[in-house]
Amino acid sequence: MASSVSQKLEEKLVCSICLELFRVPVTLPCGHNFCKCCISDHWHKQEQVPTGAEKGYTCPECRRGFEQRPYLEKNVTLCSVVELARDGEARVSGTERCEVAQGELCPQHGRPLELYCQDERRCICCICTVRQCQWHRRVLFEEERSKKQALLKESLEKAQEESKRIEQVMQKLEEQTRSIKDSSEGLKSVILSKFALLKKALEDCQWQTVARIEQEQAAALGRVEEDWSLMKDRLDLLGQHRERAECLLACPNHRTFLQEFPLLPSPEILKVPVPTEFDAASMVKPIAEILTDVSRLLLEDLPGSVAPKAPDPIGQGLVQPKGPVVKVVASLPECQLRAELLKDHRNLTFDPKTANKYLELSKGNRKAKHSPGAVCGQQEHGPRFEPWQVLCTQGYGHGHHYWEVKVSSHSVVLGVTYRSLPWEGQQGHKFNIGLNGGSWGLQVREDCYLAWHEGRREKIQERLYKNLGVSLDYGKGLLSFYGVGERMQLIHSFHNVFTEPLYPVFWLCEGRTVTLCQRECGAGAGAGWSGRSGMETAPGSAPPSSAEALRLALAAPGLPDGPFCCPICLDLLKDPVTVPCGHNFCQGCLGALRQRPGPPDGSGGAGGAARCPLCQEPVPAALRLRKNRALCEVLPLLAAAAAAATALSPPSPPSPAPRSPPMAPGAEEEDAAGEEGATVLCDVCPAGSRVAAARSCLVCLASFCGAHLEPHRRAPAFRAHRLVAPLRRLEEGLCPRHLQPLDGFCRAEQTCVCARCRAHEHRAHDVVPLEREREHKEAQQAKFLSDVENELEELAVTIAQAKKMVELIKGAATKEREKVEKLFGEASEVLATFQKDVASFIEDGERSMLGEAEADLRWKEERRAKLAQCKQNLENVPSTDTIYFLQEFQALKVAMEENLSPALSFQNELNFTKCTQAVSAMKDMLSAACKNQWHHLQGKGIDGLSFQETEEALAESRFPDKSNNPACLENRDYFLKFAFIIDLDSDTADKFIQLFGTKGAKRVLCPIPYPESPTRFINCEQVLGVNLMNRGNYYWEVEIIDGWVSIGVIAEDFDPRESYNRGRLGRNEKSCCLQWNGQNYVAWFGGFESVIQQPFFHTIGVFLEYSEKALTFYGVKDSKMTCLQQLKVSHFAKGQFDPFQNKINHQFASLFLCKLKPAFFLESVDAHLQIGPLKKDCVSVLKRR
Repeated sequence: MASSVSQKLEEKLVCSICLELFRVPVTLPCGHNFCKCCISDHWHKQEQVPTGAEKGYTCPECRRGFEQRPYLEKNVTLCSVVELARDGEARVSGTERCEVAQGELCPQHGRPLELYCQDERRCICCICTVRQCQWHRRVLFEEERSKKQALLKESLEKAQEESKRIEQVMQKLEEQTRSIKDSSEGLKSVILSKFALLKKALEDCQWQTVARIEQEQAAALGRVEEDWSLMKDRLDLLGQHRERAECLLACPNHRTFLQEFPLLPSPEILKVPVPTEFDAASMVKPIAEILTDVSRLLLEDLPGSVAPKAPDPIGQGLVQPKGPVVKVVASLPECQLRAELLKDHRNLTFDPKTANKYLELSKGNRKAKHSPGAVCGQQEHGPRFEPWQVLCTQGYGHGHHYWEVKVSSHSVVLGVTYRSLPWEGQQGHKFNIGLNGGSWGLQVREDCYLAWHEGRREKIQERLYKNLGVSLDYGKGLLSFYGVGERMQLIHSFHNVFTEPLYPVFWLCEGRTVTLCQRECGAGAGAGWSGRSGMETAPGSAPPSSAEALRLALAAPGLPDGPFCCPICLDLLKDPVTVPCGHNFCQGCLGALRQRPGPPDGSGGAGGAARCPLCQEPVPAALRLRKNRALCEVLPLLAAAAAAATALSPPSPPSPAPRSPPMAPGAEEEDAAGEEGATVLCDVCPAGSRVAAARSCLVCLASFCGAHLEPHRRAPAFRAHRLVAPLRRLEEGLCPRHLQPLDGFCRAEQTCVCARCRAHEHRAHDVVPLEREREHKEAQQAKFLSDVENELEELAVTIAQAKKMVELIKGAATKEREKVEKLFGEASEVLATFQKDVASFIEDGERSMLGEAEADLRWKEERRAKLAQCKQNLENVPSTDTIYFLQEFQALKVAMEENLSPALSFQNELNFTKCTQAVSAMKDMLSAACKNQWHHLQGKGIDGLSFQETEEALAESRFPDKSNNPACLENRDYFLKFAFIIDLDSDTADKFIQLFGTKGAKRVLCPIPYPESPTRFINCEQVLGVNLMNRGNYYWEVEIIDGWVSIGVIAEDFDPRESYNRGRLGRNEKSCCLQWNGQNYVAWFGGFESVIQQPFFHTIGVFLEYSEKALTFYGVKDSKMTCLQQLKVSHFAKGQFDPFQNKINHQFASLFLCKLKPAFFLESVDAHLQIGPLKKDCVSVLKRR
């Protein structure tokens, strides 16, 4: 009874917070008691509530609140009672065990316990002895205790040994923990150091390679400039020589002609310098091969060896390869992967000029069959393949391309090749695809695939596919082969740096058939109508020759053969027509191709219209093709000019002047001068009244008029003087030595002589009259002028080639520098990604293994504590308490028998220590390869493409992005310059939208009886603006008054009767919008959304840049603008993928092919908006017009 009372008393003296006896008890105004420290901590926590919440002090028992914190004082009476309770508990605890032992009774019969039953392992009374335990083994307490003590001693010894063993294991675990941490930290530092070295090596090699290209560019440009200067000087000299020769040929005076002829040196035929060859690709070929190997190592080999990835769920249904197969994991699901590839699909055709004679091609050259029985009757057009191979007409030199083929069975090879693929077969091989460095092939065998390149093959275990896809990413140097079935399965990928256009090539065994899959023009067809955009002519095929000379004169980069050639038929334009994008085509070619049906989804253009084969801009279906009259008039003139330029016949020499009586040298020149108005005057007449001279005297060296010439005619003294036609330079007709008239020509010394010269210095020489020598020289005139014309033409061609070579070298060097920088950038990104993966792998390994070790350590510590506690309890049992001894012994035995220690799963060797070896090997290989290849690159000569081959590389052009980005302009005044007045169109408003004038709209519950209109929305609560936007920039503001509101633009030709799911703004490709859903902003386009984390703005500004194809939404507050979202085509960084931006990149530009209208969607029942007021003077340019 006393024990029950004391127990109830203790229950009343327990604090409800700490559940122990009061320590310094205090009493609250509500009457409840607590420990002073407990209630103080409780109120302290209430004081630390967050800002804004209600503060106060409450009782933990009754929850009564106090405005101010009560003052707490110790309850003296309650404290005294608690002290008495504590003293009574202390007194009872000393005798409790003995009292319990002496008063222990049988729980069934209430009799004292006297014996121990070994069968039931419990203490029994006398009644248990004659009833339940009558036939059991019963012993005295002392006898059983002696047995248990012996077992206990043995157990204690085992426990001590187990404790020592556990302590040793724990010590080892602690050492292992420290080792794991030290090892992981060391590995991290080593990995970071090695990756830093790799990055530095890549940057150094990049700098050296770019410097080498620039050095070779400067050297090649220097040689070209020297050749150009030499040719220019030679051309100037020949021009002067031609002028002097023509003047000399026109001279009628024989003596002057013969005298001047030796002074005119014969032009030496200058050897045309060999065009300077600049092959940047061959210079960087060694480093490109190293980068290819490094990319493959980083992207494919090392990730699998360091951190193996889980199996791809997409490919679980297919047979996985057993050998070391190169795989590239697609970042998209298979259905999306094929859809993305088909966007760049190319329609191929076989080239019948290259097909083996045993290959039979279909009518459209889209199916090839190996017919071993008979030789196909194909006309010979140059060399053909000796192996059973055929090339495609199309070739690709840049961009991404994809095509699919269907094979009838195995024993087929498909691949790509350069132009240089040999026509002959190689000994020991049935095909030559993949046997050199310029071709890559995939051989389809009965049980596997073989990937071929440079004569090396790689076996790939994969199931046989009837349909195969080939993806060529020329810029990235990636060639992939896919198996096309229910899912796309990557078979093999080649990594390389392509330097020439690639052509699809096929090899067919006997009885096999290969079919080229074709797709209609549109988004999936890629190259559009002609299939010739971005490709070369197949080897062996010759271009049409109807305007070959004109094409040579007017060839320009970017078009197949020149600016006046049709890109479809590759011939001179016939009835040229011009499409809106500015390109020209033959009227017949374009009309025939426009009749081809577009894709069902209309992705080919607005309303299913086709696209321009060159720029892919849509051509409106309603466009009428009319001839470009200016081109129709210019083309015949250019053709005639080109035909005249190519004629090789030299111009006919001028007809000689009629013979006149003997005249002095230079007379004909004087006559020519007289014809031009420069009359020779008489030297005797007075200065003021000089008249024209009638004759000139070579003895008097003067010219005379008719009156002053009479003395020469009458006086005998002047009878010996020689009179000639009036000459301006009389002294040139006299011998400079003897001052006698020149009347002969010495052929030995090639000079004119007088009579005294013939008698003295030239008496032994061959001297002929001037007239005879002139006839001899005139006979050589045609051949001489022909040589001069040939020399001039060769110099003109050489100078043109030199100018093109200068441009080619600059373009090739720039292009090669960009490729090298891109490769180095990709390698650096791969290294950075791999470094991050390796560091994450080490951290994951450390975390996993450390967790297991720490869990095992905790279990062993708990086991040791439990055994030690049981041991201590057993040792503290009094020698007289047999029952308690047996119970504690049984507890210790059970604790010893528990062996639930978790098995350690981590290996003795840390699995992430392989990272050092892998990265070290990669670093050593990359450093050594970069160093060796750089030395090899410095000593390599220039041996690459010829001028004609490298000239095609100049056709590739790059257009920098010059888009205007207004997102950085935060001042509202800038946008007000483009303010656009918007009026809501009541003919488009849904019946559940009430309009307030032309500026306000509100969602209502009762329908409004609007008149019928074909432009009214019937399924969506939307309304459009009246205004159209098709050029320039536009800005307007919308005030969101209440509810969920969407603001955007929509195409003019959008069908307002679309369903609710497709008709809402942003849920289709014809509209886009910014939605406020009560919590945040969301941008919508094409059914894709992008959540925007920005606060709410009552006023939204919309800025449309039609020409830039950009739409930007701003939050307007006062005069500041906050950019919420900009919808514009932009490429995201490598390794990142945003579905919303991907949709923008692919289809947002097509939205601007139509005229646009402002659009508004009032989604919730309380939605309400108002067109924001702008300045009255802010009227857009379009509105003013």
